[in-house]
Amino acid sequence: MIRVICSLLIMTFTVLCTFAQVNDYEPAKSVGKLPKDYTTPSSKKYESEIKKISKKEKLKTQKNQARFYLESNFYIDDLIQSGKVLFNDPMSVYIRQVAAEILKNDKKTLDKLSFYAVRSAAVNAFATNNGVIFVNVGLLSQLENEAQLAFILSHEISHVKEKHALELYLEAKEIEQKGNKGLFRQTTFDDAVLAKNNYSKELEIEADTEGLELYLTTDYSLESLDGAFDVLKYSYLAFDEIPFNKSFFE
Repeated sequence: MIRVICSLLIMTFTVLCTFAQVNDYEPAKSVGKLPKDYTTPSSKKYESEIKKISKKEKLKTQKNQARFYLESNFYIDDLIQSGKVLFNDPMSVYIRQVAAEILKNDKKTLDKLSFYAVRSAAVNAFATNNGVIFVNVGLLSQLENEAQLAFILSHEISHVKEKHALELYLEAKEIEQKGNKGLFRQTTFDDAVLAKNNYSKELEIEADTEGLELYLTTDYSLESLDGAFDVLKYSYLAFDEIPFNKSFFE
């Protein structure tokens, strides 16, 4: 009988807490002045990017770079203007504050970066070639502490610094073009996909290594790193299994 009463108390307590949270819930929203990432036309961004292309590169490489800048800028702007990306909201502000702590000795790099929270349940963060870093709300909800966010941001910052998005695009084009040469194509579709995936993994490992080096320059704890990897490893799960300490009611 006592166990039944305790179970009912737990259920009632949970329902009341959930109800209170729903009533107190306020959706995240963007506030203040629109950032330049929103107000600058895609065509202007593209024109600015193609000026960075070196004339010393092969003509084919120059064309592929120009194509990358065209596609990536319009894709990023499509995402930014989708209504899913937040700006000047508490989450985006917090993300930038953590990034500022990571780059406290490299303000030049920090000033080139933009950080936005994204309304998405996917446990993910990603960086663009032009320095825009997006962090999904789904990822923020899974993180256990600020140090884990700092490690993930260090990883994404490394992607930007090393221009990995551009590298991956150029390598993918190179693989495709090699496979299309000659009367008898030597590269199958599966071979091409595998080659692209392998190169992508190489870039991820490089970002992990350089991201860790950057993380080690901060005052964040090393003990939190395992938790960050677990968050990403089990991101496919719908919820966390956290044991409830029933002694709370005793």
